[in-house]
Amino acid sequence: MTNHELGRKLEGLIGQERKITREMLELINVAWERRAYLDLGFASMFDWLTKGFGYSNASAWRRIEAARLLRAVPEVSAKLQTGEVNLSTLSKVQTLIRTQEKITGQRVSREVKAEVVQRIENKSTQEAEKILMGLFPEAGSTVHQER
Repeated sequence: MTNHELGRKLEGLIGQERKITREMLELINVAWERRAYLDLGFASMFDWLTKGFGYSNASAWRRIEAARLLRAVPEVSAKLQTGEVNLSTLSKVQTLIRTQEKITGQRVSREVKAEVVQRIENKSTQEAEKILMGLFPEAGSTVHQER
């Protein structure tokens, strides 16, 4: 296999991985709506992903948080598949939004969530984190302290 063939194959697999990640998050949301994890004997979605499927705690949490954001802002799904955003950045967005909501006692609107996602498009995880800390400094400080 030449280096060019290797590059093309890798590019194809990355595209498939993005598609599968998007589909997985959408299925997590379907399972959530149906509360399928309860029927299958698990107390929570987190338990189902960790105990039922063997995800690490961090991997399960990232998927749950990203799925929550996809549920709130469905157009994010297409951005995930194109690579404009990724699982890690979506998870960070949702985690900070949920923390912000807890701190303020007010829901962050779907429009604000969509705007936040737009601001982190095509950014590395570190760049996205800096943007998010600027948008939600109090929430960012709280999340940082919890870690």
